[in-house]
Amino acid sequence: LAAGKDIRLGATVEEIRETADGVAVTWTDAGGAKHTDDAAGCVVTARGDLIPDLTPGHFEAESERFLRSLRYTKCVVMNTGVTRKPAGVIASVTNIPEPVDPDIMGFTCEHNKAPGRAPDGKGLLAILTMTEYAEQIIDCDDDTVRDAILARMDKVIPGLSDTVDYTRISRWNEVIVYSRPGLYKELGQFQARQA
Repeated sequence: LAAGKDIRLGATVEEIRETADGVAVTWTDAGGAKHTDDAAGCVVTARGDLIPDLTPGHFEAESERFLRSLRYTKCVVMNTGVTRKPAGVIASVTNIPEPVDPDIMGFTCEHNKAPGRAPDGKGLLAILTMTEYAEQIIDCDDDTVRDAILARMDKVIPGLSDTVDYTRISRWNEVIVYSRPGLYKELGQFQARQA
């Protein structure tokens, strides 16, 4: 796909401005040198809330306001190997109701998805947090995160923490656009303004 293309890693795009012939892209290379290149066009694949600063003057005020208002979900995921499969859990994906725990979104039982995903008799879970809770713990050390998540999961699967063989913590800083009432209506209006 990239054959014959000039690919630069470690580059940061600073600004994209429309010109009479297309666009001028100002960027900084991995060594810190600034460049400006002209092109017929440009595809911007960045978080929506960052696009107005990359493309100054491109959007009218209402579209710029919409883009800047976008918030992205965060998630802390704890992959958890357990010495035995949780009893009675046959689902691959389980959502956790808010009254049970408002901070844990749910968990997957990878061992229920297909044979061989975990050694015989053992289990493999991926436990996912809600955005608000992820924002509270995302910068904590792994041991703190592990203890906090396991304390919550023991309410869902009593005794789970006693069966933990290992954990691996992943921190996802931007997952998807955080939905809120009215977002899709605003998105439709934004798209109509771009037509």
